[in-house]
Amino acid sequence: MPSFSFNRRVSLKIATAMAIPKALLLADAANASSPEWIQGIDDSEAAVVNDLVRTFMQQYSVPGLSLAMTYRGKLKLLVCAGYADTTSQTAVAPDHRFRIASVSKPITSITTMLMAQSGRLQLDQPVFTTLLPEFSSEISRLGSSNQRRLQSMTLRHLLEHTAGGWGNRTADPMFTASALGMSHHDLIRWTLNNRALAHDPGQHYAYSNFGYCLVGRVLEKRMNMSYENVVRKYVLEPSGLQDQTLKIGGNTFAERQTNEVTYYGQSEEAYHRIMDVKRMDAHGGWVGSPTDLVRLLTGIDNQAKPSGLLQPKWIKIMTTASHANPGYAKGWSVNKQGSWWHTGSFNGGSAILARINDGHSWAMTMNTRSKKKGYSSALDRLPWDIKRSIKTWGSHDLF
Repeated sequence: MPSFSFNRRVSLKIATAMAIPKALLLADAANASSPEWIQGIDDSEAAVVNDLVRTFMQQYSVPGLSLAMTYRGKLKLLVCAGYADTTSQTAVAPDHRFRIASVSKPITSITTMLMAQSGRLQLDQPVFTTLLPEFSSEISRLGSSNQRRLQSMTLRHLLEHTAGGWGNRTADPMFTASALGMSHHDLIRWTLNNRALAHDPGQHYAYSNFGYCLVGRVLEKRMNMSYENVVRKYVLEPSGLQDQTLKIGGNTFAERQTNEVTYYGQSEEAYHRIMDVKRMDAHGGWVGSPTDLVRLLTGIDNQAKPSGLLQPKWIKIMTTASHANPGYAKGWSVNKQGSWWHTGSFNGGSAILARINDGHSWAMTMNTRSKKKGYSSALDRLPWDIKRSIKTWGSHDLF
């Protein structure tokens, strides 16, 4: 596939936005409410979108927001609002990267489906007896019930959050203070010894960051390369996303990637030591722009492109809900209408990626997370409201 780049019209628009004098920029992050620019729609519809974005950002004190929306595989709308960094008053532009938190899980799921499609993995392979056998001796010393459950756990269970435990609502291993600083493999050993499974695999849904950490290790083991490189080689590069785009993020302000925004906490530290983003790789570690994310969807989705990376059979498997939770499949929330999406949220960041059954897709990122009631619902609703405000798409493609 051809490499991804903005066309000249978009590049000029970015240059114009970044050249706005400081006196004309919003002075307060909490009031960073007016998009620096909106590209892809006429002025009357842009005014409506502007009002929707301004209202959302003011209500939830959002410093910076970026959104990309596609229709039938063509990039139709770009919105950039507020600040990538409030101190320097750097306006958000389409190439700014954001932490995407749990929107990383769809990336891991897509990669796993591609490995299964090619025969390199099977979804019903037991994790600890065939895929990660190095932990077998650890498991053999555990109680018989826990041992049996661990030995019957499959890759499918991990992808569906039905492993039988390790949920993020009760002592999530990824964020447990006594386990911070451990490597992936040391964390797995610690979890096996300290977090017994409460249910038989496949019977109970419990959203698990640690489960996706295990999926990342399976991919590394099977492909004999780092998780990030597996994704890059088999998903990103074939989708036209080269090395300068999606990456695993760093943990501190100083470790930001090129063009990565600054994060702002609301009654929480955006760069808290608990945010080991590098270790969160497969469940919450990716950094990228909304245009990266919708490009990724365009690359794998056979609705947008008949030659998408994933065959229809494997898209269906990936987006079919489990028996334990009719609203969650393998790395995606799903509904009966055929839409799939995932949200992401942690200290200093929020994101959403969605593929809608009518041919639309979108990605939206922010450099904060609000603690106000209703924030998650409002985050999900904003792209829908923007979509409904646009009556007709132009014939152009901003990709």
